[in-house]
Amino acid sequence: MLHAARIERFRNAMLIMASTILIVQMISRILSASATDQSVWFIVGVYAISLAYLGIFWRSHYLSIRRLLRINNQVAWGTLHLLVWLILLPFATAWLVATRGPGVPVLVYGFVLTMSMIANEVLRSCIDGSVPIPAGRAARRSTRARTGVLLCGILAFAVSVGLTSRVGALSACSVVAIVQLVRVCSNA
Repeated sequence: MLHAARIERFRNAMLIMASTILIVQMISRILSASATDQSVWFIVGVYAISLAYLGIFWRSHYLSIRRLLRINNQVAWGTLHLLVWLILLPFATAWLVATRGPGVPVLVYGFVLTMSMIANEVLRSCIDGSVPIPAGRAARRSTRARTGVLLCGILAFAVSVGLTSRVGALSACSVVAIVQLVRVCSNA
């Protein structure tokens, strides 16, 4: 069994690395966008969505892990599963910004976000299974789980919309990010 602090340090290092990659990519894309006809606002918007998702998952993981003193194997593997998908986010974001129009890059970006959301929900259920339920909290836990499944479904729908509309897919991803942000902040 691992101490929760070791998992937290590992998670922090991985997410700081992913955030740094996103910020460096965004700055280089913005500086090169002045020479091309690509919109700077689109670049900033896509990278803002990606950074928001990283922050949301970071906060969600922090709030979940802090309830545990020791980490069992399920939580450790769940954390690794989540981090794998979050580390892929900068590369999917860069590919999305580098291409024009709907298609495979939008699908890959949405797929990475969807898999990150699913990995987060699986991790939360592993953590919830490791912590006893206080009286009166079972209904709140089941509502949170249903909301998570609904958000995963909306994100999966955004992936399918990405075949025809890049703006539609990114709008759906933004809405899910806002709902997820409210959801994480309300659990603080």
